[in-house]
Amino acid sequence: MFAVLQCPLKVESEPSLAELAAASHMLVMITGDAPLTAVHAASQVHIVTRPVLILQHKLEATGAGIGPGAYHKPGSPEADAEFEWLSPNEQVRLPFQRSWDQVLLLAAEYDLCLTGDALAHIEGAGLAKKVIPLVQVFARVSPEQKELVLQTLRAAGWVTLMCGDGTNDVGGLKAAHVGIALLAPSALAEAK
Repeated sequence: MFAVLQCPLKVESEPSLAELAAASHMLVMITGDAPLTAVHAASQVHIVTRPVLILQHKLEATGAGIGPGAYHKPGSPEADAEFEWLSPNEQVRLPFQRSWDQVLLLAAEYDLCLTGDALAHIEGAGLAKKVIPLVQVFARVSPEQKELVLQTLRAAGWVTLMCGDGTNDVGGLKAAHVGIALLAPSALAEAK
């Protein structure tokens, strides 16, 4: 037996985000969802508009469910070979290189997605301040990593607004210049 679950976007999401994108705002998704789910949703609301590359641990692509530094310490040069850039359809597969030039070239051609494991590796390698502002989608990230992304963007001079709908978003909401907590109708009724 198979179960197919769907969580459709709200009707007003796409036009609202299209308006923000048209006004030259950069849209970024930071989520705990899987990278393919996140990239698909991001493509529906103008967050990604070009071909996408996902930086992830090679075992993550197989669904092995690893943690940061499964074999080597995140950020270590030895761990570089454990990460790769992969397109959602797996037609493009590029080795991760600890090279600012490589990241810039990729960001010029692709929209980028980092998984939580990849973000831990980038941070450990001392590249977070440079790489985070080039990324459109952060997937499978922890609450602490959401906060790191917002703090890094602020430190880079960005004015940030974050919308979040759960307790895992609190750190990011606090780190943003403007934090908007989205509450479900039942949560609103309970709050009254």
